Amino acid sequence: MTEAVITFHGTAATIAAEDVLLSGDLPVAVMGRPSELGSDCGFCLRVDLTDLPKAIELIKKANINIQGIYKVETDPAGKRRYTPLPDGIA
Repeated sequence: MTEAVITFHGTAATIAAEDVLLSGDLPVAVMGRPSELGSDCGFCLRVDLTDLPKAIELIKKANINIQGIYKVETDPAGKRRYTPLPDGIA
Protein backbone atom coordinates (compact mmCIF):
# COMPACT_ATOMS: atom_id res chain seq x y z
CA MET A 1 0.00 0.00 0.00
CA THR A 2 1.31 3.42 -0.94
CA GLU A 3 0.48 6.11 1.58
CA ALA A 4 0.22 9.86 1.80
CA VAL A 5 0.71 12.12 4.81
CA ILE A 6 -1.32 15.30 5.31
CA THR A 7 0.01 17.96 7.67
CA PHE A 8 -1.77 20.83 9.41
CA HIS A 9 -0.77 23.92 11.36
CA GLY A 10 -2.15 22.69 14.68
CA THR A 11 -3.39 19.71 16.62
CA ALA A 12 -6.99 20.94 16.61
CA ALA A 13 -7.00 21.02 12.79
CA THR A 14 -5.47 17.55 12.63
CA ILE A 15 -8.12 16.07 14.92
CA ALA A 16 -10.93 17.93 13.13
CA ALA A 17 -9.71 16.57 9.78
CA GLU A 18 -9.53 13.05 11.23
CA ASP A 19 -13.17 13.36 12.34
CA VAL A 20 -14.19 14.58 8.88
CA LEU A 21 -12.44 11.68 7.15
CA LEU A 22 -13.87 9.09 9.54
CA SER A 23 -17.35 10.56 9.01
CA GLY A 24 -16.75 10.19 5.27
CA ASP A 25 -15.88 6.49 5.78
CA LEU A 26 -12.24 6.95 4.77
CA PRO A 27 -9.61 4.97 6.66
CA VAL A 28 -7.21 7.37 8.37
CA ALA A 29 -4.52 7.15 11.03
CA VAL A 30 -3.13 9.87 13.25
CA MET A 31 0.63 9.59 13.51
CA GLY A 32 3.50 11.54 14.98
CA ARG A 33 4.69 14.14 12.55
CA PRO A 34 8.09 13.22 11.06
CA SER A 35 10.66 15.85 12.03
CA GLU A 36 11.64 16.44 8.40
CA LEU A 37 8.11 17.78 7.77
CA GLY A 38 8.45 20.63 10.23
CA SER A 39 7.35 21.33 13.77
CA ASP A 40 4.09 23.31 13.53
CA CYS A 41 2.10 20.42 14.98
CA GLY A 42 3.22 17.16 16.54
CA PHE A 43 0.70 15.10 14.58
CA CYS A 44 -0.38 14.45 10.99
CA LEU A 45 -2.76 12.15 9.16
CA ARG A 46 -1.83 9.11 7.09
CA VAL A 47 -4.16 7.92 4.32
CA ASP A 48 -3.91 5.48 1.44
CA LEU A 49 -2.71 7.30 -1.67
CA THR A 50 -5.76 6.10 -3.61
CA ASP A 51 -8.01 7.81 -1.02
CA LEU A 52 -6.09 11.09 -1.17
CA PRO A 53 -8.30 12.98 -3.67
CA LYS A 54 -11.43 12.21 -1.63
CA ALA A 55 -9.63 13.07 1.62
CA ILE A 56 -8.56 16.46 0.25
CA GLU A 57 -12.08 17.14 -1.01
CA LEU A 58 -13.64 16.36 2.39
CA ILE A 59 -11.07 18.37 4.34
CA LYS A 60 -11.43 21.42 2.08
CA LYS A 61 -15.23 21.18 2.17
CA ALA A 62 -14.98 21.33 5.99
CA ASN A 63 -12.87 24.54 5.68
CA ILE A 64 -9.82 22.98 7.34
CA ASN A 65 -6.54 24.36 6.07
CA ILE A 66 -4.02 21.79 4.87
CA GLN A 67 -0.38 22.71 5.40
CA GLY A 68 1.24 20.06 3.21
CA ILE A 69 0.66 16.76 1.43
CA TYR A 70 3.40 14.18 0.94
CA LYS A 71 3.74 10.82 -0.78
CA VAL A 72 5.45 8.30 1.49
CA GLU A 73 8.12 6.17 -0.14
CA THR A 74 10.58 3.73 1.39
CA ASP A 75 14.08 3.58 -0.03
CA PRO A 76 16.06 0.31 -0.40
CA ALA A 77 17.63 0.87 3.03
CA GLY A 78 14.18 1.03 4.65
CA LYS A 79 14.23 4.78 5.30
CA ARG A 80 10.98 6.63 4.67
CA ARG A 81 11.08 9.58 2.31
CA TYR A 82 8.37 12.23 2.03
CA THR A 83 7.87 13.74 -1.41
CA PRO A 84 5.70 16.89 -1.53
CA LEU A 85 2.66 16.60 -3.79
CA PRO A 86 1.56 19.87 -5.40
CA ASP A 87 -2.16 20.33 -4.81
CA GLY A 88 -2.30 16.77 -3.49
CA ILE A 89 -1.95 15.20 -6.93
CA ALA A 90 -0.32 11.79 -6.81
